[in-house]
Amino acid sequence: MKRTKMFLRGLAVSACLSSLAGALAPAAFATDANLSSAGYVLREDLVLNPVNELASRQSFTLPSGSEIAILGQKEDAALGTLLHVGIDAKEGSEIPADLWVSDRELPAIALEPSAGADDSDSAGDIALLKAMTYCYRYVKQYLLQTGQVKVYLPGTSAWEAAGILPKHGFRRTGHSPATAKNGEVCVYSGGPAGHGHIEIKRNGKWWYGYGFKPNAMSGRRFIACFAK
Repeated sequence: MKRTKMFLRGLAVSACLSSLAGALAPAAFATDANLSSAGYVLREDLVLNPVNELASRQSFTLPSGSEIAILGQKEDAALGTLLHVGIDAKEGSEIPADLWVSDRELPAIALEPSAGADDSDSAGDIALLKAMTYCYRYVKQYLLQTGQVKVYLPGTSAWEAAGILPKHGFRRTGHSPATAKNGEVCVYSGGPAGHGHIEIKRNGKWWYGYGFKPNAMSGRRFIACFAK
């Protein structure tokens, strides 16, 4: 399955990174066909010192087990290589959701690659991953990589997007999932863990990070569809 192959490629990247004197390799930041970025789980607590231009933030500790997305990198004449990091942080939390840090603060030895999503239409793949709650994470990455938002959005549960998207230029379309147009983002609440669900209509199908479905989500309470 493509998902398994991607995870094995992630392990290969990990082996490569461990030989790099603590620095991350630029190849690790390539996005896949879904525009999903490289994801990692922290093996240890890390102290991060954000260098965002938009706000002056103090250093903070991200605990072991936290999951981050490496969204990109850039070179700074004074600071060297900076990494664009996305964190699934609660809105209003002291932990920023979108930040830039020096690559020296994210040593390869402290990072474990996490398995990514793919565009598989395999019912087996989708059934296996359906119980996971990462749909919001992948939608956030997609919106950022396609230029629809300027920062990695805050929030940990998909239903929170109903309040967050309007703050970033999205409007309620008034459409139901049955009448939504391509590009609309539809948000739901409920679900076994209460995280809700979020999906984007793309090419007549519904994409939520783990693959495409022919039909919109059922069994969750529909909140609204959004578009720019």
